[in-house]
Amino acid sequence: MTIEVAFPTNVLRNNRILKKSIRFVFSPMNELFTSLHVLRNTQKHGALISWELNAHEKIKNNMEKEFEFFGPLFDFSTPSFLLELLENSVISIDQEFKLLQNRLNSLSEEEFIKHVSTIQSKRLQEFQPSKSKKYEWDRYSSIGIERLSQKFLNDSREFGEQLVKFLKKYNELIFSEIWGKDHIKKVLINEITRQSINLEKRGFNATIIALKNDAIHWVGHQLMLYQPFKEHVKMNIGDKIFFMPSYFVWPHLFVDLIEEGIVVTYAVDTQRTKYFAPEKMTDILVAVGNTTRIEMLNFLKQAENTNQGLAQLLSLSESNISHHLSVLKEANLVYFRRVDRYVLYGVTPVITDVIPSFFENLPDYYE
Repeated sequence: MTIEVAFPTNVLRNNRILKKSIRFVFSPMNELFTSLHVLRNTQKHGALISWELNAHEKIKNNMEKEFEFFGPLFDFSTPSFLLELLENSVISIDQEFKLLQNRLNSLSEEEFIKHVSTIQSKRLQEFQPSKSKKYEWDRYSSIGIERLSQKFLNDSREFGEQLVKFLKKYNELIFSEIWGKDHIKKVLINEITRQSINLEKRGFNATIIALKNDAIHWVGHQLMLYQPFKEHVKMNIGDKIFFMPSYFVWPHLFVDLIEEGIVVTYAVDTQRTKYFAPEKMTDILVAVGNTTRIEMLNFLKQAENTNQGLAQLLSLSESNISHHLSVLKEANLVYFRRVDRYVLYGVTPVITDVIPSFFENLPDYYE
């Protein structure tokens, strides 16, 4: 079954407007929400089982009551309606906690009930009784959602404060560790950069193909999102689809309707971002095993530049710079593009796919 997303005719006829309808968004908070979904559904997410077991032990010892109370918000997918970042640029989860608190303070009773009702409705659609899903159906209960709703209606401010307190505690004790250890920020930003470039240069259809996600397809003039239920969504002028890559969500796909359009949380292709053939790895390590080339990458990471510009910055000849650029291009560490009579070079995500912390201890020359 699928969610069929139809665009207005005039949007389909104008590639520029269609591109503007699509955004790839970075959200540490959405990833934190997704990790909580994984911990609420461990039996369906086995890829990070070692982390899950350790996380559950910490939850049991530190926040089991809060985890059980707020858990229904994350059982089916993620509460995208709580995210304030969709039209904002965020750089840290601390910034998102402030936005989350603002969102909770301004959330009306009608909005909250509408969204939790949607969560419950989709849950019911997913777990229709059948022989194959009898165990899951037997485990399903709406009591948790009803308790959340009643708590919000009784005192929305206290509800918001307790939710934020729980999420901050979870972030401090559990989420921040895997966020840093597995370099998730780098993985997500590299994916967003890659797909944003695809969208701008190759168009929407090519970008959907580049996602390499079996649950997302462009068929005819509709976006098809494969889910356990069927729904038809008609986009309006000005609506957007916010694609949020996730390290945790595999093998699922989350689709949530919000006032601004649709939020799609999809699994980032970690195989593509993390693993390389031994021969390719050798080329990359040889390319960065040189002080001049490291300096060049550091300059180009901060701003595109020309052969001549790099030669001036590094006090080297243009022929010397050309040689180093050839080595970097051979390893796919830099790209180039023509602007009038200039050839500008920039850094691809490959080096941070291999060494996520590559640039962290290098100086910011333009700061």
